Amino acid sequence: MLCPPRKKTARKTNSVYVKALNQNLAFGSRQALRQNRFFWSGLCRVQVHLNASGGSQSIGDSLRPIVGFRTKDAETAFISYENKKYQIIPNAKNKTTTIVTSMAAFNYVEFRIELNESPAQVADGTMVFAKVMDLDEEILVQNRRMIFVKGTAPEAAVRTVKKGDKLHVLGVPGIDLALVSFRTRHAKQTPGILSWNLPYEMLIVAVYTN
Repeated sequence: MLCPPRKKTARKTNSVYVKALNQNLAFGSRQALRQNRFFWSGLCRVQVHLNASGGSQSIGDSLRPIVGFRTKDAETAFISYENKKYQIIPNAKNKTTTIVTSMAAFNYVEFRIELNESPAQVADGTMVFAKVMDLDEEILVQNRRMIFVKGTAPEAAVRTVKKGDKLHVLGVPGIDLALVSFRTRHAKQTPGILSWNLPYEMLIVAVYTN
């Protein structure tokens, strides 16, 4: 993907405006999966739809291992994700949510997952919570949501496995809008929840055969 030119600014943070009512991003719901998701590509943010078809042209076949590409180290990447500072700023009047975070790096990460549950099919694909491991199967994250786009090879692979099974995958980090909504709706009951660490998920763009 090509990134648009970046404007020079004195600020070292990026803002993403989620143009959706918070109540339409119900935690764990199908509606949340169908919403646009924000994924990072290099130094820019890329908004994508989970549907892998662009009009009449399918791009599902492009989700596969990248020959010759040097993937990012899992331990380095996930330590960065887990410790990234983050701020959610709801605006009920304008019906927007502003997300402020520092720039994310380490996209296209190669890692292994162990499923914590059986995969759940939804309208636009499949999602599952899983442990994140490095290539030596050392656990890095105990529970993180993995997203598989409908009609792609990664989704076909995850639909053949069950709780406790493992996959070797390539993933891109993205904002979990369902978790953003959950934190926004529970802000009054849980002080500080809007500045907890990055609420991210992983879009799985390839599954390796080994």
